[in-house]
Amino acid sequence: MAADRITFDVTVRHLSPDGTKSGIEFTETSRPGMSVRELRQLLRALTKLAPTVEYPAEPSLRIEAPAGRFLVQVKAHQVQFISWSSSQSHPVTPPVDEMLRIFAGEAIEGELEVEETVAPTPGQPRRGNPKLGIGILIAVIVGINAFTFVNARKPPGNFLAPHKLVTGPAASQALEAAAGRYETGSRNGDRAIVLGKDGNVEWLKYGNDRAVVQRQSFTVQMAESKGSPALLTNRQTLITIKDPITLVYFGDTYTRVVK
Repeated sequence: MAADRITFDVTVRHLSPDGTKSGIEFTETSRPGMSVRELRQLLRALTKLAPTVEYPAEPSLRIEAPAGRFLVQVKAHQVQFISWSSSQSHPVTPPVDEMLRIFAGEAIEGELEVEETVAPTPGQPRRGNPKLGIGILIAVIVGINAFTFVNARKPPGNFLAPHKLVTGPAASQALEAAAGRYETGSRNGDRAIVLGKDGNVEWLKYGNDRAVVQRQSFTVQMAESKGSPALLTNRQTLITIKDPITLVYFGDTYTRVVK
């Protein structure tokens, strides 16, 4: 697929529109339909900004892409790349162009962008081909991070945390107790989980005035992960039950809404 046909729905948090400034005054905003070029520029700006980010700002990009959903965020002055399908970070963050290829599911045609070669003026020594140098550098990076890249391209669930299913009456009782509506908030860009006693789930994303702009349906089974109760989805992702009123999904905290 040509790069100009690929778009991404991006939610930006604690980051200025051009990605050059961070701060909690930059509230969460949605930027649907971003092009490859626009997202590349934003990712490069975030990478450059990362060493200067100061707490409590935690800039992040939640990206809904052809290959799935992903999170790119700044933690401890470093950019972290997280698979939205697993909520676990990769050991080494891929370069920006490699991240774009992962987001697009290898669908971007053409080579990575490189600087144009400038012809030397008469009398100047001829320098090596910068495209060749960049190509070698990329090859080295890909070789070092081969494990990361290969696993990033595998189907969702390859980084799923260790867990075991809970069955029988105990599972039914736990699921019934957990059933309800949970929300991250009620503003534009916030999300909700509506968990039914039968294990059917609806994930919602809000626009202005709590209008539902995105809806996904899936099912869950009771499970246990790292000593905590959890919900294993049919998409091979985990929702952690932190306490009777709190769920954690892809690093986001959802609080029970009493109605």
